[in-house]
Amino acid sequence: MPTNLELKARVHSLSGTKKVAGSFARFDSTLSQTDTYFCVREGRLKLRVFSPASAELIVYARNEGKGDRYSRFDIFPTGDSRGLFRVLKTALGIDVQVKKTRLVYRYQNARIHIDAVRSLGAFIEFEVMVTKGPRQAKALLAELRERFGIADCDCISCSYADLIRP
Repeated sequence: MPTNLELKARVHSLSGTKKVAGSFARFDSTLSQTDTYFCVREGRLKLRVFSPASAELIVYARNEGKGDRYSRFDIFPTGDSRGLFRVLKTALGIDVQVKKTRLVYRYQNARIHIDAVRSLGAFIEFEVMVTKGPRQAKALLAELRERFGIADCDCISCSYADLIRP
């Protein structure tokens, strides 16, 4: 499975965060996403729906903790989000849903996500693909954190699903 080094943090200004991203990273896309997390014993399984004809089933495992963390994942694209949702809901049950608008920027081997999450607020998430070794991934993550001025107290140690779950 591929591996990311990730960091998620609250942001105090969406417009300021977009401005910083635009100063050095390449804008990729704006996405409206609904992530449905299903009940599983280990790791996480979510269906990320972009539209009825476009979705990804994502399985991942990571150690939750403050600051950066490694995530191992696999993604299965599907053109039938409704059918797959129905099957997974019946077989596993729904844990929680997260709705967000995501701006995606790219810089080197990293994706920068600026997220407006319904009922939670504004966040930034870095996903550095570990393709050039852990040392390079950590250095790039440190660079991104510095560029955006991410303080330790702003870091989130869990998934949006954990923040939304009652």
